Amino acid sequence: MSMQFSPSDEPIVLFGNGQPPVHPNEFLRLKKAGTIICTDGGADRLQQLGFKADYILGDMDSIAAMDNWMHAVKIILEDQARTDLEKSLTWCVERGIRQLSLVGCSGYRDDHHQMSFLLLSIFSDQIQMEMVTNFSTIYCVHGSRDFECTPDQIISLIPKDYITKIKTTGLQYRLNNENLQYDSQGISNIAMESRFSIQTNGPVWVILNHPE
Repeated sequence: MSMQFSPSDEPIVLFGNGQPPVHPNEFLRLKKAGTIICTDGGADRLQQLGFKADYILGDMDSIAAMDNWMHAVKIILEDQARTDLEKSLTWCVERGIRQLSLVGCSGYRDDHHQMSFLLLSIFSDQIQMEMVTNFSTIYCVHGSRDFECTPDQIISLIPKDYITKIKTTGLQYRLNNENLQYDSQGISNIAMESRFSIQTNGPVWVILNHPE
């Protein structure tokens, strides 16, 4: 396998060692993936779900049976000062990956879950990313972006910095290039149609809760 990535390798999924996926949106990303990259802590869990990793990243100390992964390219990432997810995202940036879906990168430990949000904001200027969890699909937007959604879908906007100005269209509670007046103001907005847009001058987490 090549160590550089091209559009023919897409869509690309990075599978982590977090809460196992149960929502159809997560399995859809895995089924449609052209390439699955896996942290070594999640490799055995990925196999239990019936999928195979093309690349495994990490120090390889968390894989129960290495013989099960003879087909995969194994990349040693030894930096113990950083989390597996941060090391893996850095590796993806260095390999020129342009778009990435994170699956299995949330849940279990609150500190890891919070760090996943932070890494999403740090790396989203370098890779177009989404994090798909059992409850929602999460993005970090800095600038302008349009989103597909379903009418009445619950959408939450959480700015990384309270002075960030936000402009939206297609949401019930519209923002017109303004700051959120209080911390929870961006929670539980509602999509009016099948698309909405957001424009910001700073990083904003956009959370599309899975429709019921």
